[in-house]
Amino acid sequence: MNTPLPQATTPSANIAFGEMIRRLRKQLNLTQAKAAEMLDVSSQWISNCERGILPSAVSQAGAIAIFRAAIQRANKDAVDKAQAEHDAHRAADAAYAERYSPSISASVQAARARYLKRQEEIAQQNGRRD
Repeated sequence: MNTPLPQATTPSANIAFGEMIRRLRKQLNLTQAKAAEMLDVSSQWISNCERGILPSAVSQAGAIAIFRAAIQRANKDAVDKAQAEHDAHRAADAAYAERYSPSISASVQAARARYLKRQEEIAQQNGRRD
């Protein structure tokens, strides 16, 4: 009594759908293996979808929903990764500034004080000559 579920669409519509899926995957620079990993399906499943062979239990709408969810997840992961990298750079910059700015600032201030003192000495020497 295991009768297969009927296909939701015609074979030619499945082929057009498969080509759409292939274009989408390529636009995202994904291999079939990477797309399969993102979708938690086999690469054979991706290959079959791209060739218009949809499992009888999967309609085009279902496959589109799966791909949309995967794309949203990939985008969110990319944004999260970029934010984490940005936060790490800011933390590193802050740590560097905290560690080196006081010593640089102190060095600059000391050099300025020496310069001003030397200028004052030169002015005094010039004043004695007049």
